[in-house]
Amino acid sequence: MNHKEGMEVPTPGKGTGGDWVRELRAPFLTASFVPVLVGGAMAWAALGTIDLWFFIVTMAGVVLLHLGANVVNDYFDYVGGTDVVNRFRTPFSGGSTSLVEHRLSPRKVLRLGQALTAAGAMVGLYLVYALGEEGWVVLLLGMIGVGGGYFYSAPPLSLASRGMGDLVIGSLFGLLAVVGTYYIQVTSFSLEVIAVSLPVSLWIAAVIWINQIPDVEADGKTGKRTLVVRWGIERSIDVYSALQMSAVAIIVGAVILNLLPLPALVAVVAIVPAMGAIRVLRRSK
Repeated sequence: MNHKEGMEVPTPGKGTGGDWVRELRAPFLTASFVPVLVGGAMAWAALGTIDLWFFIVTMAGVVLLHLGANVVNDYFDYVGGTDVVNRFRTPFSGGSTSLVEHRLSPRKVLRLGQALTAAGAMVGLYLVYALGEEGWVVLLLGMIGVGGGYFYSAPPLSLASRGMGDLVIGSLFGLLAVVGTYYIQVTSFSLEVIAVSLPVSLWIAAVIWINQIPDVEADGKTGKRTLVVRWGIERSIDVYSALQMSAVAIIVGAVILNLLPLPALVAVVAIVPAMGAIRVLRRSK
């Protein structure tokens, strides 16, 4: 017997419940929770209250779209060969491994990703309906979110392979999610919410960026031409540093211009672990 007694071993292509949970890559949902919470906090600051139901529905829609994007990305990185040839997989890059290990059916994985994306879109349509005349803005933002999340990986756009993935994901999970959450509550925009959304965009883009560095060999071999592949590791480390510093500069500038309150400077501490990551990357390259 080549497995532990009592351990559930799936038939090839018919994974366990745990395999499907891992396929969702739920630990990455921080990138959904944080911008929605930030947008909600900004709305609270503007109104003194928020519509809790709308907030919960907004969070659900963003999470569903994020899960859909995760699963669709896993599928296309598998069929494109990127995850198959990846020799430097980490807990944060290289996919969930469920497809590479033939534990799940690729067709079912794609269907799950599409179903999650469709569910997120339906949540968005509900918000459009509930907001009435003000809902057209949410419709526009939602279309950008659905399309950007799905076509980050999926053809014919395959945005990540064209070197636009970092910009797209940073914009979707930063600017779009923060401003969209705020708009659903306030039905207007403000310089303050745009100012707070930009560092979130940069930090999320930085997370995507740094997690592409271990994948650079596999991405390059399979034609996934991310900017990290195009520019090389050394230059990419410099870009990662610039993204982190730019986020901090925007926060400091927004506080100086009174767009954000003085306590917002506490977010600057995020630069500490980022600098540690940069030192590790420079030593290991």
